[in-house]
Amino acid sequence: MREGFVGNRINALYGIVNGTCNYILTRMKLEGADFDAVLAEAQKLGYAETPPDLDIDGWDSQHKIGILASLAHGFWVQPEKIHVEGIRHISAMDIKFAGELGYTIKLLGIVKRIADLGTNRKSQIVNHKCRVQVSVYPTLIPNSHVLASVNHVFNAVFVRGDVVGDTLFYGRGAGKDATASAVLSDLADAALDLKFGTPSRVPPFVPHECKGAVAPIAEVVSQYFVRLNVVDKPGTLAKIAAIFGQSKIGISSVIQPEGHEGASVPLIFMLHYAPNGAVTKALVKIGRLPVIKGQPVMIRVENFE
Repeated sequence: MREGFVGNRINALYGIVNGTCNYILTRMKLEGADFDAVLAEAQKLGYAETPPDLDIDGWDSQHKIGILASLAHGFWVQPEKIHVEGIRHISAMDIKFAGELGYTIKLLGIVKRIADLGTNRKSQIVNHKCRVQVSVYPTLIPNSHVLASVNHVFNAVFVRGDVVGDTLFYGRGAGKDATASAVLSDLADAALDLKFGTPSRVPPFVPHECKGAVAPIAEVVSQYFVRLNVVDKPGTLAKIAAIFGQSKIGISSVIQPEGHEGASVPLIFMLHYAPNGAVTKALVKIGRLPVIKGQPVMIRVENFE
């Protein structure tokens, strides 16, 4: 990011950057296992800390994606500006339904240019003001995309530059050997700075977009997977669809699986592109309906377009 892509504008970066979360989500997908059981196994194997909050709540990924965003866009990305969601709320049911729809759920760090205010390449490089999405959250990834095949404790970062095109960096992201290798790399980098008298190399990037800004998550546009537990009676779907319609959110498909009986049944929506803020507000209203049982689950969808 700092050297090899210096001639590129980075239009998008997607990273599976936490080996613990990727291990948990992979086991849940392959075995249909529950989150708590897989987390306990990850702790026994040394892939997850005790307590595991830094990993499973997304904070480790926040640290890494913030550094990558700063390198990509040439301005310091403040951690509090990064929207972060972890994987505690992901259930085996969500992974199952995502798979039936052709998707895999991964904890994804996203750095994406969402607005251009420059008028030519020279102004974009020298004094460009851009707005960038910098986020960490569980994401539905198409099974056909290379990141969907990054499993267990492996990490991968997918980078899209305007000159180089699409590139992928892949390797082990959890465990003592991978961690030791990364620590040695940082020590060697610091030693070279000391040897050549450059200990104050701050910032470690070309500030080509020093006027850039992180866009609020409410303004970021995505597609969505929404799972509701509903009372199975006439009119339920109409009430939910009416709220989405009033919020100007389009529904691309609805799935009500057969074979689910009891006080409530799952209802799955795939939503068209819409601002995060609009979807969040709509789900608050939907969650207040008497026919809704439990908290609505919303997972964003990334198609890498």
